[in-house]
Amino acid sequence: RGSVFRSTSHIHPVGNTLELSEMASPNEFYSVSPASIVLFGDSITQYSFSVGGFGARLADYYQRRADVINRGLSGYNTEWAVAALKHVLPRNMTEPALVTVFFGANDASDAKLNARQHVPLKTYKEKLKEIVDYLRSNFKSTRILFITPPPIDEPGRLKYQKSRYGQKASGVLERSVKLASEYASACESLGDELKIPVVNLCKMMLKEKDYGKYLNDGLHLSPEGNKCKDTGATGSSGST
Repeated sequence: RGSVFRSTSHIHPVGNTLELSEMASPNEFYSVSPASIVLFGDSITQYSFSVGGFGARLADYYQRRADVINRGLSGYNTEWAVAALKHVLPRNMTEPALVTVFFGANDASDAKLNARQHVPLKTYKEKLKEIVDYLRSNFKSTRILFITPPPIDEPGRLKYQKSRYGQKASGVLERSVKLASEYASACESLGDELKIPVVNLCKMMLKEKDYGKYLNDGLHLSPEGNKCKDTGATGSSGST
């Protein structure tokens, strides 16, 4: 996508550093504007720019080829994501090369124990489709990638609950492997229907008995989980 410098004739080594004898003009830095990749999701996406996070890893992987933009919204489900679309992905923004859509961890909360974030399975699929419809109607050449919610490591989640709330911990989980799997399957099914590639994190991680190593609190991605997701995303999205 174009070299940063048209030539290196104006760069001269001085000791252990490089000195620019003649600064390149702005239009010499890029022959074309770099592409952009937008990461749209909940807290798992928001935290992805942490050290070792998949967002940071993608930014490193695509350096000088694409700007990776984090639009993770902690606590959000798909209903709230649809309401936020015009703000986080305004119609007049430069068309992204790729948008990852990574929701479901909050939608899949238990309807009684976490009614505020819970979104019924049917509505979850409808809201994902609304996100796709918005993207396709406003950004004609943008590619879309679905990422399903990860599984829940129930022992790890209980341990986290006790460490955070101590004696006030209920010992009852508002999330479960069963619910996460159902929402992941629904996301994958919609991806097939809409011809959108899908990284099924839940399915990928559940292939291993000790999948809890991928989750640092039973829900959010650990350093190993970020690597697992990063590999899946780059493989499904192809080159940019």
